[in-house]
Amino acid sequence: MNDRDVTLAVFVKTPSRSPIKTRLAAAVGVERAEEFYRRSLRCVLDVVRAAQLRCQPHGFSLVPYWAVAEPDALGDPLWNDFESIEQGTGGLGARLHQVYEWLRRRSSRIAFLGADLPQLAPETLVETCRRLGDRGANDPPRFLVGRVNDGGFSLFAGNAELPSRIWTDVAYSQSTTADELIAGLREFGEVLEFSLGDDVDTLADLQAVLPPLESPAALSEQRSLAAWVREWIPEN
Repeated sequence: MNDRDVTLAVFVKTPSRSPIKTRLAAAVGVERAEEFYRRSLRCVLDVVRAAQLRCQPHGFSLVPYWAVAEPDALGDPLWNDFESIEQGTGGLGARLHQVYEWLRRRSSRIAFLGADLPQLAPETLVETCRRLGDRGANDPPRFLVGRVNDGGFSLFAGNAELPSRIWTDVAYSQSTTADELIAGLREFGEVLEFSLGDDVDTLADLQAVLPPLESPAALSEQRSLAAWVREWIPEN
């Protein structure tokens, strides 16, 4: 791994070991919500693999890991495609910090991605990583935050050390989550923010992401997810 490479953690839960997409499950049932999640994981896997190929012309590699919520699930077959690592213990902020520190021991450039963003374009992931700079550890401190419409964030990238409070002082699952994170990050470097649209927590979110999943540029797993949803989703 060279100093320009980016280590990527995809934050995941393991179906059957943790509750999955509980708000979506309230609308469509647990079985269907878990099936959505598995299909979303396949979309994210497709996106990351496509992004790995598209990083090469820019002179860096993308090195992905599954950051798994359950310590006893690291060997689950669902996580065979990438190396799996533990998220660690504590609340979400503590776990984000622990994974960030673990990745920084392997690369000066880190990215986080949520598993409930199946419509993400590979180009967005590549561009987010590329904008960290092109000088490795000598790049000025910079952070990129991909906002989602509920006030949170589903994509993050950074190239500088951060204290744990930047993660742990944030109130998660709130309309102010991304705002709070960005306010803290500004103390440590430049922050670039951009919109990703919706991540999928509810049935309305799922309906909202169908158009990009069905676009001409969509990857095969994205189109497959859209076709599956169209089989049962209520018409507007």
